[in-house]
Amino acid sequence: MAGFDDYLENNVASTPEDFVAVAEAEDLGAQLQALLTEICDECLPCDDDGQLAKFEYVVEYDEEGVVTFDGFRPDGDAGDFAYVSYENKEGATYDPATATFATEYCSVWAVVKAGQEFSVTELTATDGQVTAEYVAPYAISFVAFFCSEDAATAFAESFPSRGRGRNGRRGR
Repeated sequence: MAGFDDYLENNVASTPEDFVAVAEAEDLGAQLQALLTEICDECLPCDDDGQLAKFEYVVEYDEEGVVTFDGFRPDGDAGDFAYVSYENKEGATYDPATATFATEYCSVWAVVKAGQEFSVTELTATDGQVTAEYVAPYAISFVAFFCSEDAATAFAESFPSRGRGRNGRRGR
């Protein structure tokens, strides 16, 4: 089998580092499934019925009026989310256009409040992070996370403006 492994390593694999030796070829299917599970199980499915977390944009100042923090703070329990960073609207300061959060979920539904507008959008994690975007022309006020579109929509519609803002999925 060593000759065959050499052939696979040097002629089939993209690079020798991509080659994985198999001890028992008859068990190849189970070994491949284990490898794929290890690679693909990097995120968690989302199956909670309620709000997972909510983050509000804040600017904090010290006694001299110097900004000590500007970013997103959790409003209550942050759950399986952590604030990572935000980007301002072009040419602006303290006007978040995007907000990025770390999470172990594969995908979540986000409610983004910007001005009087609400956007309900599904976000898919990339490298353990999701990024919410603002509703033009307004800056992000808060981002709340849910497992389902129904829960996110109900949350947005519970506000006095009744979520009459734009829906991230146009045409609704």
